[in-house]
Order: sequence, then structure tokens, then C-alpha cells
Amino acid sequence: MNVHLRPAKLEDVDPVVHLLAEAELLSYPEVDGPEALRRTLASPCAVWLVAVGPEGAVVGSVRGNWDGSRALLQQIVVARSARRQGIGKLLTEGIVASFGERGAPTVAVTVSPESVGFFAALGFLKTPITLMLRSLPRA
Repeated sequence: MNVHLRPAKLEDVDPVVHLLAEAELLSYPEVDGPEALRRTLASPCAVWLVAVGPEGAVVGSVRGNWDGSRALLQQIVVARSARRQGIGKLLTEGIVASFGERGAPTVAVTVSPESVGFFAALGFLKTPITLMLRSLPRA
């Protein structure tokens, strides 16, 4: 599939939420739902890229943050119908390059057990750190 990457825009929120739902990655809508994605667009630390197919549809997304010290790839998703075509690799390499342009010396990634092999094949090394999450009360 012929795709290109570009920075995400407001009109990408709904298509990306659809991709996340399709991939069963909306377990925490407070950090992955529409409001959260709109906040991501406003954050100067955020890097959010989308993969756009030949018909103009969003077929993938990758988000992360660079705080001046650490770069973290937080989430990647590819449309079920577009998987195994190199789009995940393209998204990963795109955000890694973006972090590198900003001066990041390393990039970390949060992974599921199923995606460890994918990221290892792209040069990521497993570390002994476990990610934990604490939900905060809404104001």
C-alpha cells in the first residue's frame, strides 16, 4: 500500500479513535479518546503522526512525547486491513526520526507482550522497567 506520513490534524481525531477502537486500544479513554487526542494536538511536547493511504484515509497513527530529556513512543496503531504492509515500521521510523531531529538521544516505547518482537526487530532493547498507571480524579 502506498502511504505517506504527516503530522496529525484536528480532523484526524475521529478516524484515529476508530482505529484504536478497532484494535481494542481504547481501554483508557481519558488518555486515548477524542478529548485526549485534541489535547495532544495542543501539547508542544507531543509528536503525533498519521499514515495516510492513497485514497486519503488515515490507516495508521503513532504518538509520543519528547520532554527535552526523554523521548517516549506511547502508542502505535495500524488499521486491521492495512497490517503487514510495512506501515507500522514506517510510523515507528517516522517518529524516531522526529525525536532525533529534536535532539533525543534515545527513544523508549511502551509495549504489549504481543508487540515486543516487532519493536525488537526495529532495534529496541528490552529493559527491566515496568510501566504503571494511576488515574487521577477529573477536575
